[in-house]
Amino acid sequence: ASQKDVAYKTATATLSLLVDDVNDNRPVFIKQLPVTIMENAPDGSYVLDLSGEDQDEGDNSLLDFIITSDSVGAFRTAPNKSVLIVANSTALRGQDQAVVQFYLKERRQIVGQPCTNTTNCVGNVTIYITDVNDNSPEFNAPSYTFPLPSNTSGRYVIGQVLAHDGDRGDNALVKYSLTFISGPSDCSSVALNLTTGILTTEQQLPPGATCSWVVTACDSPTDSNSRCSFVPLTIAVVPSGNVVENSVTIPENVPIGTMVKVKGNTYSGLHDQFEIKVIKLII
Repeated sequence: ASQKDVAYKTATATLSLLVDDVNDNRPVFIKQLPVTIMENAPDGSYVLDLSGEDQDEGDNSLLDFIITSDSVGAFRTAPNKSVLIVANSTALRGQDQAVVQFYLKERRQIVGQPCTNTTNCVGNVTIYITDVNDNSPEFNAPSYTFPLPSNTSGRYVIGQVLAHDGDRGDNALVKYSLTFISGPSDCSSVALNLTTGILTTEQQLPPGATCSWVVTACDSPTDSNSRCSFVPLTIAVVPSGNVVENSVTIPENVPIGTMVKVKGNTYSGLHDQFEIKVIKLII
């Protein structure tokens, strides 16, 4: 400013304008890459940081991430609302992956239509859940005893040992092996399929012979921490007349694993009862 009658006399002042931001931008969910956690992650475990972007300024850009769906019911946001954590570790067990969907809630009222779970202010993350090898194989019987007719010829299927592992993937793949305990040298003709557990022989064994083994079932983890279970196995060679052949008629569409008959046998003083189930149906 200057004085009219004396132009060289002037004064200056500073004027500041404060422009308030108008909360008129919707936030955008920043796409998250899939993450991986272990199925035994405890409650409170960190999963990932959630990301969103709002082009407003200051408090107008503050966001909360609201979970609208969780496919396994195992997660929640941390108190600061931008970190995903495990809330129910039990729900992770047996799951391969989870998908969690969010919408972005602005902490201050927006000018215009606010973000809801039906607008474009939504996003989701995929979480892969890695199996932990914490189950040992379990045999379907505490021991196995099979009769073997003394007049077999060619390849003869004696029976099957079977174990199930409650883990997933490689951790659930069971492989079998035999450890010989006692019996004549002819017992070495008995072979065990390492993956199916089916026992066969290619030659006759002497009448009255009894062969004993321990069957081992081990899982197949990618690391070296394999878990194993053990049961005794006995094969008794009996006269052919002591093994009763049974025929069962079933429909062609019977599901795998269906029990079709419960059979009781007595042979050479040994007693056994076992279930006949459909393992593989060949038409």
